[in-house]
Amino acid sequence: AAGGRGPASPVVTQQEKDAIRACFAAMDTDGSGTVDADELREKLGSLGVQMSLSEASDAIRRAQPDGGGELSIDGFIDLMEAQLVGARRRESEAARQKVGLERDRSDLEARTSCWICESWQPVEIAYEGEAIAVWAFTSLDGYQRATRLTKDVDGKFSCQRMLPPDQICVVLQVDHGTALVAGLETARLPEPVTLKLRQAEELPAPGGPAPTTAEVSEVSVVQLGGGGRKPKPGAAAAPAPRRAVVIDDPSSPGGICVKPRITETEFKAKKRREPWCFEKSLFAAWRFETPRVYSAAFSADWGHMKVHKFMKEKADQDQIADAFKAHYGEFARIYRRCAATSSDRSTTMGVSMATCLELMASASVLDDQFCKMADVDTMFIAARVREKGADKRPLAIKVGDMLLRFQFAEFLVRIAVARFWKTKEVDTLAQAVDRLFACLTAQLGPAVADLQEFLQAFHTEACDRVLRARESALGVAFRCHSGRWAKPGETRMMCCREFEGVLGTADAFNERFLARDVPYAFQLGLQLYQDELFDLDFAQMTFLEFLHGLGAAAHLRADAEPLAVRLGCIVDRLVQCEGLNNVLRGLK
Repeated sequence: AAGGRGPASPVVTQQEKDAIRACFAAMDTDGSGTVDADELREKLGSLGVQMSLSEASDAIRRAQPDGGGELSIDGFIDLMEAQLVGARRRESEAARQKVGLERDRSDLEARTSCWICESWQPVEIAYEGEAIAVWAFTSLDGYQRATRLTKDVDGKFSCQRMLPPDQICVVLQVDHGTALVAGLETARLPEPVTLKLRQAEELPAPGGPAPTTAEVSEVSVVQLGGGGRKPKPGAAAAPAPRRAVVIDDPSSPGGICVKPRITETEFKAKKRREPWCFEKSLFAAWRFETPRVYSAAFSADWGHMKVHKFMKEKADQDQIADAFKAHYGEFARIYRRCAATSSDRSTTMGVSMATCLELMASASVLDDQFCKMADVDTMFIAARVREKGADKRPLAIKVGDMLLRFQFAEFLVRIAVARFWKTKEVDTLAQAVDRLFACLTAQLGPAVADLQEFLQAFHTEACDRVLRARESALGVAFRCHSGRWAKPGETRMMCCREFEGVLGTADAFNERFLARDVPYAFQLGLQLYQDELFDLDFAQMTFLEFLHGLGAAAHLRADAEPLAVRLGCIVDRLVQCEGLNNVLRGLK
């Protein structure tokens, strides 16, 4: 470790290089190995940047003059690396100019004020062995936080930290183990310290389960100030000198007192953290599905259902309404699954005729009397017809060949009456509705339980921490990908097609979670809305629902890792790719 005064040269990490290659592969739609002006313009258009064909050609010509109007993978990598390095240099220079101090200082000093009052100095922590990922823990915060070291082109891992003129202890995490800093004195800790080991996607899986903690009793010592005293090899680590500040004595007017002074990092490390609670998390505004919510949604649907057309008696209508209302939670989840299966990623969410037939067949509801396949088709068409005397307000959605939520509810009522009541298998209409939902939930049991299982796994401290750490970057990604088809003046919200683009950018798919499952993740991320006819909120995501959609995608991947780890990988890739997209937007 050594103090550094010059600014560190910006480098492009291997993860960023891999993301650049993935970005090029996404742009190269014809698989030719090169990108032409039309492909570049299409990519920039998806990012909200309108560029003409001639402007795209000029950008390619500037990046690769000898490319014949096309950009190869090597030329694209060189272009993106130059853009990234240039952007970081501009940010570094802006940080220097923002703090107008007369002293010449490093880029690290420009981002912190610790050295002003306590003579903190920039220190480089380095590791030169064979490794994939390296982190540094220090005694400044009780070995709680880890700083990841960056690997340069020569294979050396390093990072810069601002450290006070005291004896600071350092220990490294190298891949799944620990190590000391070469070239520094070592010391024994009075008591062993337990480190919470960090994980990285690129680390190879160990022979058994990946270790999550490691106990260390020996550390490397960085000695700044203190008259140049150094610990003897193997000696016990000395406690850091206590710092103090002189202030007015509140108990004695005109007097002074000396109080211990600690840094913000030390204060946060010593401060007792409050237990995590849902009410103070990012999820606090989530509206859960309760009987009250179900009752409001059912009332909105029942007003448009044409049950009175085939059940003339008021008592029969009330009997059906009470029975269906009791099952509305199951209905909402079955509808969500069927609508996702039928979805074409447009703003219209509904259930297709093919999905209805498949649902009835798989639930063994079809018979040879009043519920044959032809009868199901007829009931589907009858449910789809909107009554002339109904609400005359214009619908906010485009009605196509699919059943909306209230129409799907009417379709299920027609099926229950035809299959179980007309055949005299049950004595009452309420029993007919109960029998139908018993058949459906037996077939769609896992899908019905999905929402509850997902929310229980997602509404946790670990997932909240992952999202809070990247909240601002996720907000930028949400704004950039939302409202592409919104009218001027409308609130920018995210539709299913835009959400699919986000998941594609984050490479969120695997063999269990395919692109065809995106509508279901989208539906799991949405809250239940009372109105699905005159307002499009039910088919578009707010930022809170966008976060839940990302969590749903991680949940449906069904990997072995905890949900928070899966979510962190998706979010990290999304944030990294959004950084590259911002560079692409700057090409114009």
